[in-house]
Amino acid sequence: MRENLKRERLKKNMSQKEVAINLSLSEITVRKLEKGDRNPSLATAKNFAILYNKKLEYLFPDIFLVNNDTKRIQHVERISN
Repeated sequence: MRENLKRERLKKNMSQKEVAINLSLSEITVRKLEKGDRNPSLATAKNFAILYNKKLEYLFPDIFLVNNDTKRIQHVERISN
């Protein structure tokens, strides 16, 4: 679950439906993004960052932080072995 994404929504006292309306998304998409069941497009991620006035790395650390990039790390380990 993307706790920071959910936390920022709650700080603004917004429902998932309100976020969806503000970002022209479906409520289901917002729910899946918060749960981590779906990844946003870069444009959608930027829209969240603007809405919450937070960095992409903070809202989506599993996508935008290199330290959390387990797929890349596994790929590099296979190449080096």
